[in-house]
Amino acid sequence: MKLFKILLIVLLSFTTVIHAEQTFLEKTQEGAASLWEKTKQKSSEVADQVSEKSIVLREKAGESGSEVAEKAKVTGAKVWSSVKEAGQAVTSKTKQGIEKLKESTQHKECEEDSALCFADKE
Repeated sequence: MKLFKILLIVLLSFTTVIHAEQTFLEKTQEGAASLWEKTKQKSSEVADQVSEKSIVLREKAGESGSEVAEKAKVTGAKVWSSVKEAGQAVTSKTKQGIEKLKESTQHKECEEDSALCFADKE
């Protein structure tokens, strides 16, 4: 009977240890699976947030680019207009200067070596 009790106690001890190892292993597997699911979920959420932010930034960049292009176009038109006005003013002043030179040479007698008079002789 003592031997039977000892065997029963040893058997119960082994069963408890084996059951504890199985329980520990199951809990570890469940914890790892839970951690993996949480990691996948968080990764998906982060990817979605990054995608949304990139869309917003792309839209803002597009709007800013359009504004910059429009401002550059307006500025270019203003600069071109100013350049044309300056060119017209230079042309006008040059023509006035030429006319004054012609008037002054027409009143004076031309000398043989004068380039301005030489043009009239041809």
